[in-house]
This record gives sequence, C-alpha cells and structure tokens, in this order.
Amino acid sequence: EAARDFAAGLNSNIALESVNLAWNGFGDPAPCDLLAKALYSGGLVTLDVSYNRIKVNGSFLMAGNLEKSGGRMRSLVMDGNPITQAGARALFKAAKE
Repeated sequence: EAARDFAAGLNSNIALESVNLAWNGFGDPAPCDLLAKALYSGGLVTLDVSYNRIKVNGSFLMAGNLEKSGGRMRSLVMDGNPITQAGARALFKAAKE
C-alpha cells in the first residue's frame, strides 16, 4: 500500500528529476501502473526501479508511457526485474522513438 501511495505522489511531481526506487517492491500491478504513468506525467528524467519484481506486463506499461514522455526520460534502470525478452524489446523500442 505504501508503494502505491508513493507512486501516486510521483504523478503530481514537478520538482524531482531523479528518483532511485531500487529494492522497494513496486512490482505489484497497482504501484507499477502508477510508476509507469509517472514517466510522462511528472518531471522525472531518471528513474531507477531495479530489483522491484516488475514483470513483463509492468515493462509493457513502462514502455507505453515511456513513448508518451516525448523523450524527456533520459534513464530508466530496470536491472534485476523478470521482464523477459518481450518486455526488454518493448522498452528498447519505446526508448528509440
């Protein structure tokens, strides 16, 4: 629940540009969805969500919102998450566009 509340707060963020959320359990669907939305709705430029148990569906959410960020997001670190090859491909494609 705390992860969901924190992720929701990031959506209204206008000051933070870089956030390290590694090892914080954001892999559940609700916080992961909110984190994904923060990629384009807030002022984030760098987001580290390493080792949060984000699965392939979460990586698809991240990829879709990464595309919407209009190139503002410079670094999305997802080390140690079981996103599979399909999730990695979606993120790579989103980063290229």
